[in-house]
Amino acid sequence: PAPSNVRIDARALVQDYATEEPQMHPWKFSEDGLSRGAAVSFISMQLRRKDYEPSFRYNEATRSYDRFYNNEPFVDGNNGVQCACDNVVSQRRKGNWPGTNRPMLGRVGQGTAESFVDGRYSRGNCARQSLDSRTVFFDENGEEMTFLPGKTFIHIVDTGEEVTVGYD
Repeated sequence: PAPSNVRIDARALVQDYATEEPQMHPWKFSEDGLSRGAAVSFISMQLRRKDYEPSFRYNEATRSYDRFYNNEPFVDGNNGVQCACDNVVSQRRKGNWPGTNRPMLGRVGQGTAESFVDGRYSRGNCARQSLDSRTVFFDENGEEMTFLPGKTFIHIVDTGEEVTVGYD
């Protein structure tokens, strides 16, 4: 369902950039997880679209976050298995709502980032210098964020929308 239904033509993308040498700035990963920050077992995002409420629940047994959509398990349409990820990031961007229920979000600049890694919460910042660079996520101390190896779900949230975290 929207807004997670974006597709690209990877072959055309590779052809467009085949002659350019990529500038790599890989993310940092560690099996250790996040040793500081508040313990968090659920994340809920109250967005402008009231019919779309994504949320995640931390699963200690798998060290991953199970994804939900409107309080129902979000399942993979190919195999019926609930989607899960190892890290969740809520990236704040100022949005422009041009008369639709889909925002036009800024793709370059700085903002707040909330990272959820290994059942812990870190509120820091993010920055992207240009369309040719990747977004870099920083923890509350200004150090580049270290994630668990595996899948990372980055949810871009308008600065006016609410992200609720809690522990139960």
